[in-house]
Amino acid sequence: MINIFILNWFFILFLLCIFQINLISTTHLPNYRFTRKNNNDLYTCLSSLLPLSVRTIYPCSTIANQNSFQYGCVHFNITNLSAIRGGRFSHSPAVIVYVTDSSDVQNVLVCAANLNYVVNALSGGHSYEGYGLGSTYNNIIINMEGINYININQHDRTGTFGAGTRLGPIYYEAYQSDNYTINAGSCPWVGLAGHALGGGYGLLSRELLTINETHEPDLYWALRGGGGGSFVIVTEFKIRLVKAPTLTTQYSLVWYPNASKLVI
Repeated sequence: MINIFILNWFFILFLLCIFQINLISTTHLPNYRFTRKNNNDLYTCLSSLLPLSVRTIYPCSTIANQNSFQYGCVHFNITNLSAIRGGRFSHSPAVIVYVTDSSDVQNVLVCAANLNYVVNALSGGHSYEGYGLGSTYNNIIINMEGINYININQHDRTGTFGAGTRLGPIYYEAYQSDNYTINAGSCPWVGLAGHALGGGYGLLSRELLTINETHEPDLYWALRGGGGGSFVIVTEFKIRLVKAPTLTTQYSLVWYPNASKLVI
């Protein structure tokens, strides 16, 4: 049994929100080949399945990218983020694909499954931990910041949002529609999918749940690691809107740098 105090957007969706999630299955790839001479096979596959309008960024070491002006090194500088420069990441992906709809995601997954690549998805906003980049060298990153539509339905008090939509525009559009809002975080640049599925929380989250095999069993399964982190890729959310509070309070916590360890 897991007793948890919910300060988490993913959990609160089960209480405040109605999900209409478009799910695209991914494939677990246990036999991933870590020793690739190049990613030309991946380049060929993606080029054949994706529209020309879909931007694909390859590292400069990829043979297919060496003579391409469109995919220049300036767009893919993983070195500055790597551990050797004091950054957080010790690996670089094979490609970053900026998809624009669910069909693009499906086509990327076709190539990944056929060629045995690991896939990681990110909604396009920031992630201090870098979860959207995965932890595997030479993986495929699906950036969904281009799937960023907002549709507010005042009749049933719901909003339909693309997975890459930022929280700021969602707040603005929802509030313009009769002062509605959603329960999410305070940073306007956060991407919705990463926030909803990756551990974000909001100031409206105030719930205590008991989760076990019989009460919220699906959530109980997910909390224990169900899906292995690559179960599905969510491309759309349908969320029940709530009325925005009439009064808000802003606060901040400040401490000296030498106290950081103690605070954490």
